[in-house]
Amino acid sequence: MGTSFNLNANRRAILIAGASVVTAFVANGAAFAQAAKSAKPASAPAPHAALIAAAKKCGTVGEVCLKHCVKLTKAGDKSLADCMRNVKAMLVVCNAVGRLAGQDAKRLKDLTKVCLDVCTDCEAECRKHEGHHVECKNCANACAAMITEAKKLLAA
Repeated sequence: MGTSFNLNANRRAILIAGASVVTAFVANGAAFAQAAKSAKPASAPAPHAALIAAAKKCGTVGEVCLKHCVKLTKAGDKSLADCMRNVKAMLVVCNAVGRLAGQDAKRLKDLTKVCLDVCTDCEAECRKHEGHHVECKNCANACAAMITEAKKLLAA
């Protein structure tokens, strides 16, 4: 009987020791993973992050404005027809500039010059309606921000 007691005690001791080793291994592994993660260099921001953000904002706000213009035009209000045309053009150009900026493309400045003109037209047209339509006001403000970022890129 004394032998079986010692055997059970030895088994418990072995299990406890094994669990301690596993716990230590896991803790060291987690510490190693954390050290490796913190040792990575911080990723640099995209070279044209502000321009990309402005282009995305124009896209998001422009889509809302365009839907609003389409809805009113279908209801018979033709006063937003020019606004709708300008927003459509702005969406295409801003989307393209955003994509080229993300790639730091060779012709980014060339397209940004066109975008500057298109956004200037869109802003001017949307400003005519901003007192009556919040969608137009938001679109004009987004275009103004895009114009600012475009000018920064072109000045660089």
